[in-house]
Amino acid sequence: MPFQTFYNLPEDKRKLIIEASLDEFYDYGYQKANISRIVEKTNIARGSFYQYFKDKQDLYRYIIIEVIGNLKHSYANNELKDIETMQFANIIRELFMSGIKFYCDYPKMANIAVDFTRIRDLKLKSEILGYSSSKNSDFFINLIEERKKKGEINKAIDSKVLSHLITTLSISFSDYFVEESSQDFHDHKLIDIVDNMIFIIKNGLASE
Repeated sequence: MPFQTFYNLPEDKRKLIIEASLDEFYDYGYQKANISRIVEKTNIARGSFYQYFKDKQDLYRYIIIEVIGNLKHSYANNELKDIETMQFANIIRELFMSGIKFYCDYPKMANIAVDFTRIRDLKLKSEILGYSSSKNSDFFINLIEERKKKGEINKAIDSKVLSHLITTLSISFSDYFVEESSQDFHDHKLIDIVDNMIFIIKNGLASE
């Protein structure tokens, strides 16, 4: 993650570095991304870059976790203002829908996020996933346990398993959405897919 010197930069210079980094990871993916092109585009000395970030991995962590991750979470938080009065299935649906809105508004970030799932640096991938998964898992497990107490979710259901299932569905759906990039938020096909997934979560696999 960035050194304090990066946060000490004027806001416009930080934004310039972030935008150049997003362009680089979008155009070339993590594997082929090059710091040289970023410093050339931002007109900063290569030595100065390494006063802000340790290396390309460090920059990539920052882009995935703090830039893309935090912005996506802000979309989710906006949709869950009334979380206390919402049913569990509706909460999950709104989280999926907020993801669609985010990817529609920021297609470049969406592509970078999906490319992340395919990077070959397994150590880096595991480190970033571990950070993100821990935050998501804590949120879902606490929510599931709370809804069990209210009688909304069967107490026999393993909270960790359900949390993992929802997270896996979210990742798979994000991948699908970016690959079907001709779709948009208002496309009923996407909304139907979300509603079908929520129906399965809510009703299970048993026949009526």
